[in-house]
Amino acid sequence: MNEGLKAQCHCGAVTVEIPRKPDFINDCNCSLCRNSGAVWGYFTEDQCVQRGKTHPYVRSDKPE
Repeated sequence: MNEGLKAQCHCGAVTVEIPRKPDFINDCNCSLCRNSGAVWGYFTEDQCVQRGKTHPYVRSDKPE
């Protein structure tokens, strides 16, 4: 069985649907990914359905 997956961001503003489980899961060990539990796989744009709007990551502790 190779069914699709549906995920959403922490606040629920963005959802993503993919047609199948990825062949490989990337697991980064940088502090940002470790703290957020981020893992990811790669798909072509036409294989994914995204609903909602994303915003760029902005550091809140960046000196001005």
